[in-house]
Order: sequence, then structure tokens, then C-alpha cells
Amino acid sequence: MDSYVKQVELGGVKVRLDNRLKVGEKLLDDIFKINSLQKCRLYKEILVVFDTDNAFKYFTKNPPRGLAFLEKDLDIVAPDEPRKKGIGIGNIKAKNEWDYAVYIPKISGQEWKKCIPYFISALAHELEHVRIMINDLDFHRFTSWMYKLFEESRMKCKLQTYELPWEKHCYKMGKLVAIKICGEKDFDEKIIEYADLLKKHNSDHADVVESLWKLDYSYKTYKEGWFDILKRKTGQFCQEQKKELSRLYRDDTCRGKKFVQRFNLQDFIGAEA
Repeated sequence: MDSYVKQVELGGVKVRLDNRLKVGEKLLDDIFKINSLQKCRLYKEILVVFDTDNAFKYFTKNPPRGLAFLEKDLDIVAPDEPRKKGIGIGNIKAKNEWDYAVYIPKISGQEWKKCIPYFISALAHELEHVRIMINDLDFHRFTSWMYKLFEESRMKCKLQTYELPWEKHCYKMGKLVAIKICGEKDFDEKIIEYADLLKKHNSDHADVVESLWKLDYSYKTYKEGWFDILKRKTGQFCQEQKKELSRLYRDDTCRGKKFVQRFNLQDFIGAEA
């Protein structure tokens, strides 16, 4: 095991922690406690990687600020050496020890000292994706595929990715956790300051951070039935995009894309339009 990788318990959850950025474990413990992953049925460790690079920056129009994925989808998430290196060759070799993973690149991870509320929200956001995976893996795969459609501008719908129902839910959870740890005043001040900094660098991510600051959230985000509510909102959205999703699903199936082979579109939108 690499010197910066160790097995720890955070918030009652067994974690394989690849802490290349040396993020404080007390802070991580607080984040895990509030995310309540200890209440989920987990059979193995969760892999958490804080990278000293942005290993996915060359493969997407908007470099990801964080990723959450299943070990069984590693072949899709990390098909080449740069992405494998980001996740960690040792972690990939030890894949039998973990089943879910969160990857935080340097661009987000370095903010754990400079803008703690943003860092907390980014990590808590990805941990919420893990909670969704645990509840319904097919739903996670379907929404991940849909997210990619929007990211690649293949959808005619003009929503931004951060406005999609499941993404908005995860942003709400990220904001909730950050405010519980930092307080609302500190969250507002630091997030506004970070958004202004991003604007100065002409970063598209400034819009995402501003939307996070403005986002309505509630301490009832964890209320009973949260996942049923999320699936219903996503289902309503998908019905409006049914024809387009059916067409794109057929296209990706014909092209032999792996991700569409791992869920059934009709489970989420009904019979093809």
C-alpha cells in the first residue's frame, strides 16, 4: 500500500483513504458523519482519493470537480493510463477491497485550506452520489449517462448540468453539510469570494458556484422518502425528454457504448416513444 494510502474509519464508515493532498481527517470525519453513510448497507470500504493532479482534465469540455463511481464501472471511468494514475494504480489493484469510490481532483481538493465550505460541499456532493448508488445502482447509471449527454451538448434541452434534478439534490446536500460544519455566514462569505475569483479567471465554474450560493436547501433534505421524491422529480423531467432520450439511447446502443448496456432505459421512461 502506498505511503499516503491507509484504511481508516470516518463517521462510522470504513474508508480506503488515498490522501495525497493531506486533508485533515477530523474534517473528513465530520463530513462523513453528517452525510450519514454509516446508515447505509456497506459490505466493503469506500475508496476516497484526493489527487495532486486533475487527471480527467483532457477528456471533457468542463473538467470534473469530483467523481463518484462503482468499482464495477472502472473500465468505463478509467479506460486509459492518465485516469488510472489519477485513481491510483494501487487502488485499482486493490479493487476487491472497495465497492464505491469518490475521486476529488486537485482543482477541488486544494480548496480544503483556502475555501473550506467549497471543499466540503464538493466532497459531500460526491458522497451523496454514493448514497444514491447504494439505493439504486441502475438509477445512478442512467442519470450518469444522461449527465454526459448534457455535458456533451447532445440534448436539445437547454438546462445546465447543475440544474438537473439529481444533481440539484446532491448540490443541496453539499451545501447542507458545509453549512452545518462552517455556519451559514462563513459559507456565504467564502462561496461568494470563490465565485468572484473564478470569474476573474474566466472560469465557467463560477456559474456553478454562484448557483450553489443561491440554491434553496432545507434541513429536511434527509427527510424520510427522499429517494422516492428524487426519483419522481427525475421521472417527471425524463417524460418531457422522452423522445430525445430514446433516440440517443438507440444511437449509443448502435455504437456499442458500454454504459447503455448497464441499464434499461424503459425502466425509467417507459416504452420507447
